[in-house]
Amino acid sequence: AMSILLLNADYRPLAIISQRRAASLLSGGKAESLPEATILKVMRSARAALALASMIRLTYIARAPFRDPSKRQWSSDGVFERDGYKCGYCLTPLPRSKCTVDHIKPKSWCKRDGENPNSWTNTVTCCARCQAKKGDKSLNASGLTLRVRIGHPRTSYLVWRAKKHGALREEWKCYLQV
Repeated sequence: AMSILLLNADYRPLAIISQRRAASLLSGGKAESLPEATILKVMRSARAALALASMIRLTYIARAPFRDPSKRQWSSDGVFERDGYKCGYCLTPLPRSKCTVDHIKPKSWCKRDGENPNSWTNTVTCCARCQAKKGDKSLNASGLTLRVRIGHPRTSYLVWRAKKHGALREEWKCYLQV
């Protein structure tokens, strides 16, 4: 199903919603389609026709939680996205199926020290060859060099979610600051 970008009345992005939710907001008068948005589908009933656009805007200001990108929960998909699906050591582009997560400080060392090994600052996308070379060694002992910026992702939650679900439409980019 096609996703729809929901904007607040002040044009700030709020969420990516389903067609069903968009239809409910539009038919209830709580939202309106943006004139520049692509019409995805026309839903017809006995009494009316409703055009579902790729972007809709609320007719009122909704209080929305601020989602700080630096507070995003760690996930392997998030690491792959942050690193651009490239090995952090040899910069080889990788399909999603060939991506692995390498722990810069080995997991066994983190457990010994009582640290969480799965953090934005301790993980990097890795190819199988570099993963085998590094093993349970430190970065210095492995002879590998980290060639990507690690840390919290810089993109917003909505951008990450849209990309993950293959729903990032070109016309949304000016609202999502991609």
